[in-house]
Amino acid sequence: MSPSDATYDQTKVFREQLHCRALQFHQCEIGRCLVVKKGRTVCKNRAPWPVSDVDWIDKNGKWGMKRIVPYVNGFNPTITEAIICNNDIKLVTNGDETQDMTYYFTTYATKKRDKSTNETAILAKRYAYHQKQEAKNNNYDEVGCRLITRCATSLNRSQELSAPEVISYLMGWGDRYISHYFVPIYLDGIASVLRQAHPILQTKK
Repeated sequence: MSPSDATYDQTKVFREQLHCRALQFHQCEIGRCLVVKKGRTVCKNRAPWPVSDVDWIDKNGKWGMKRIVPYVNGFNPTITEAIICNNDIKLVTNGDETQDMTYYFTTYATKKRDKSTNETAILAKRYAYHQKQEAKNNNYDEVGCRLITRCATSLNRSQELSAPEVISYLMGWGDRYISHYFVPIYLDGIASVLRQAHPILQTKK
């Protein structure tokens, strides 16, 4: 139904209630959201939530969204109608919630690893097995090619890679953004100048 339709406002409340119950009505269940705190069984999501016919904000800065059903998240009717899926609308301005939200969608997009992977240990283990596999192979070019392939396969099997990361590697864009370029510093030349300026540095201990 178009917002320009004459009956749009009349059916708005009905449609909101229908969408609430059809798509995102919360039902408390043991083993799902009900937990025991101080001898009482409560919903860890804090349902039922307070109801209100309008969005509100008080003089202390506390705010709340319009909620017509106590077991439904705050939602946007237009988004619900457009994409027909669950949504939870919240006002996020600053503080811990903004930090948590930024961390969440950043790690979601970049596929944060579930566990810390020690690439060196993985490669060392694969290399040891590779030596046994190729012990009788005298074709060193073939052995080297297989080693590279096996190491890449081992790393890929042991860690998750996000789509942006894979695309960046394939396109040759690297895995980081920097604001400047690095140049090599050759310490041998610096050490030579220091030894010439300070002969005591040439003394062997």
